[in-house]
Amino acid sequence: MFEYSYENLRRASQTENGKKLLEEVKRAYESLYSASPIPVSRYAHFKLIYQTGDRDSYQATYYDKRKRFCYLQLLALADERYLEALEDVLNAILEEYTWVLPAHCLQKDNSFDYSVIDLFSAETGYYLAETLYVFGERLSADIRLRIASELKRKIIDNYENRTQLWEELKNNWAAVCAGSVGIVYLYAFPERFAAVKDRLFRSLENYLDGLTDEGVSLEGVGYWVYGFGFFTQFFDIYEQLLGERPELLACEKVEKSLRYIENACLGGKCYLPFADGGHKQTYVHPNVSYAAKRLFKDGYSLPEYYCIDEEFVLQLPQKSGKASAFRALYGVAEFGLSEKNRTKENKSVYYAESQIFIYKGEKYSFAAKCGNNSETHNHNDVGSFQIVVDGEGVIVDPGPAKYTWQYFKDDEVRYGEKTFAAGSMGHSVPIVNGGYQKLGVENVGGVLEVTDRNFKFDFAKAYDGVESLVVNYRMLDEGVRVEYDCKGIEKGVTFRFLSFNRPTLNADGDVCVGGVTLKSLSGLRPNVQEIKYKGHINIISAFDEETIYAIDFPVNGKSTVREEFDFRPLRS
Repeated sequence: MFEYSYENLRRASQTENGKKLLEEVKRAYESLYSASPIPVSRYAHFKLIYQTGDRDSYQATYYDKRKRFCYLQLLALADERYLEALEDVLNAILEEYTWVLPAHCLQKDNSFDYSVIDLFSAETGYYLAETLYVFGERLSADIRLRIASELKRKIIDNYENRTQLWEELKNNWAAVCAGSVGIVYLYAFPERFAAVKDRLFRSLENYLDGLTDEGVSLEGVGYWVYGFGFFTQFFDIYEQLLGERPELLACEKVEKSLRYIENACLGGKCYLPFADGGHKQTYVHPNVSYAAKRLFKDGYSLPEYYCIDEEFVLQLPQKSGKASAFRALYGVAEFGLSEKNRTKENKSVYYAESQIFIYKGEKYSFAAKCGNNSETHNHNDVGSFQIVVDGEGVIVDPGPAKYTWQYFKDDEVRYGEKTFAAGSMGHSVPIVNGGYQKLGVENVGGVLEVTDRNFKFDFAKAYDGVESLVVNYRMLDEGVRVEYDCKGIEKGVTFRFLSFNRPTLNADGDVCVGGVTLKSLSGLRPNVQEIKYKGHINIISAFDEETIYAIDFPVNGKSTVREEFDFRPLRS
């Protein structure tokens, strides 16, 4: 394993896979940024959050600088001619009066609290401190002094002079912020670390408390990668620089959560899609794999799926956080090119607390959730499911919606048709009486049966105007059978299934979609519609438009409806 130093980063960049990564990074950087100046962050964009709720205009410039920084960290390692460009983008980031996103600390009187440390200010501090540590005197003396000064003003002083909101949170914020702040201390202010160690550790314990007792992240797999990734990176650096292993790493929930992410991988880049976790490009990045490997050696086999290509490199700034690519370089140098998630492992797993069922068979993988509609990073998705064939999602969850100010403040916006992705219309669940699922912890499913091959529950409480709505997901050798039994329906029900693949009808009237044929056993004919929506994660833009297809089977004029659908893989 590589130690964290300039010399060892250089050595990693000279491995076969390190060279491949650097070649792709150079190609991406030269294509995207070499001919364009570093953008200037405008206060006119900063204040839009107060005026219209717009986050994008300011964040586009903010992210642009950090993406450049991510690429230049690696390029300057391999070629010192890039050091000047690295210092230019460092200078641009240092000139930002605050590293906090305006959307994260808007106050009721529309003033801005500059003593806040949010996710991205903490991350920025981490990456600047690590860059200072790695490059040392290769950076100009003025840049080194300014980094230290801004770290003290924006991170150290703000942390020591007030209690931060995230210190008591039990979600990814606690891990990302506490982990990043702790790393700033370890790299740049080690003499002050002892005084804040217990406080930082309490936040990291709070993060673990936010996982279920079974180690599940209800926020979604993407947020597991984010939160647990910073949790492991902090303790990795802590162990290396201080030479001691914290007892917190021996916590049983840490072990269970590492097992959870192994189970959450459904093959290829596909993971459990629930809450804000589902997206066709989700995977565990090598920076997380590398930190976990250092800490836990061969005790766990984190899912790995990355090959060094244009897609991987374009995602590098986001998958590595917002700016650091050092650990990604270590990861690809250590692990090589990996496509280990094309699993053929036969197994079933059920997480009782979160009511999530996972099946991995020879021909397909499947996951479904019961749960409720008031979870962290909630979607109204009781009953949602996903089918994966040959590492590709066929029946899918659209993933996170575009994050806007209104999305977090107005439930009608968040769960409405215009937003699409967070409401039940954006999931493979029925539309009952023309309406969608309701928000709230009381809108919950009740599990009736769980076996290795069956997952059955009633989720009528998630809707209005239905007496019972039982679904049974049956795992057959040749595919999945979905059985619905609905009673006491007032107006009708539409059975909806979503896919990123454009559906077609074959000669038998079956729907061919991606790697499966979808058949209504009673001969129902579907309506198919193409839906455009704004997603939160994309390769280049954080807010790109996505296309998904809704396959709807309507049944009207009946108070009792029993329908069965078969999903049969086209290939094995």
